[in-house]
This record gives sequence, structure tokens and C-alpha cells, in this order.
Amino acid sequence: MTLIWSALIHPVWDGADQITLAKGKPVLNPTSTTSPVGAPSKTVPLLPQIREIYARSFSVVILVIASLLLSTMPATAHDGLTASAPASEETVPTLPGEIQLTFSNPPSGIGATVIVSDDDGTDWAEGPVSVTNTVATQLLRPGAPAGTYTVQWRVVSSDSHPIEGTYSFTATEGAPAGETGQTTESGAPSAEPQESGSTDTEATANTDSTISGMGGVILVMVLAGLAVIGGLIFFTRRSLRAVGKK
Repeated sequence: MTLIWSALIHPVWDGADQITLAKGKPVLNPTSTTSPVGAPSKTVPLLPQIREIYARSFSVVILVIASLLLSTMPATAHDGLTASAPASEETVPTLPGEIQLTFSNPPSGIGATVIVSDDDGTDWAEGPVSVTNTVATQLLRPGAPAGTYTVQWRVVSSDSHPIEGTYSFTATEGAPAGETGQTTESGAPSAEPQESGSTDTEATANTDSTISGMGGVILVMVLAGLAVIGGLIFFTRRSLRAVGKK
């Protein structure tokens, strides 16, 4: 990189301090500080143009690399489920009166749905989902039996992307008819990892894989940029040699 930058600022000239143009008249090399004896003091007006070409080309390469980087950068990672009550695969003595889902960022209350179904596929969710800060709460109907329950949730994350997931828990005793079971203490959901095939997990995995691949993308683009700059230097020097031979 240092060599390339030096070449951008001070192009290398082959031969003596002077070059010969048409009619065999020697003139001052644009990088030289001396004039040949008896020759008119002239400066070939190529160096400023060359530097301008280099500067513009370098700027274009940088802009192209930056735009490619921005286009390949992953979007902000989607929010994810960080805890739930009851937790995934947890066994509770009595079916609670509500399900609480805690997310990494506050989800949107619009379009949020939570289905809590028993072994027979009956949905025991009652009413709409309530969202407070990062916690989404779904009330349950009374009279739900004991057994294994499957929670299917779907919310719109803070970055406007829908995320969803599924997990299960078991209740040793059902909720008595006519009343709800034990209400989960608000703000204290279990922080056990959630086992689900949810899209938020898939999105996180995709984001991680994208980030891990960014290093190779950046390297390729940097090498491509250096190749372009090197090509500009090569062809410019070649043109200068051709001028010197005329």
C-alpha cells in the first residue's frame, strides 16, 4: 500500500532527468529540478494532469468499494425472544393465567398473536396480546386441562420485520373451571434459552453467517481496488515511456 501511494504522489520515471519530445529537443522532466545546459527551461505539463487522474480514479475506487460494502452489510439484526414464562420445556404445577414473552427490544403491538393450544389442538388464548415495553402478555381462558401446551407466537419486531416462534411447556394440573390459573409474576419470566424453529433464530443465524462472510468480501474488494489503482499506474507509466521515445 505504501508503494502504491508513493507511486500515486510521485510517479516513477525511467531514464535520465530529461526526456526527448518531437524534433529531438530535450525538455525538463516534470519530476526534475534541473535543466539541461543551453536548453530552454520548460516543464512538461503532464504531472498535474497525472495526479488529477490518479486522484479522481482513486476517489472512484473508494466510492465503489464503499457502495459495495454498504450494499452487502446486513440489516440490523431482528429482535429475538430472550425469555418466556412458562419457559420452554418447563413443567409447572398449575396452568398459569397468562403467557409472558420477553423480547430483546420492544415489539409492535400491531399484528401480535399468541396461540396456546393443548394436546387436542384447542386454543386457550383469550383476548388480544398486550405489549408493555419488551414484554408481550397473552391471557388464557379458564378451565384449561392439564397436559402439554404449545405456544405459537408472532410479533412485529422494532425494525418492522415479523418474527415468530414455537415452544412447549407442561402443566401438571389444569386451571379450575370459571377461573384462571396462577398469574405469572410480571417482569420475572424465565430466562432459559428457547427451543424453537423460529424465524428470529433463523434470522440471527443468517445475520451471523453474513457477518462472518464480510471479511472475505472486504478483502476481495480491497484487492480489486488495489488492482485498479495498480493498472492505472502501469498504463500511465507506459504512456509516459511512449511519449519519451517519440
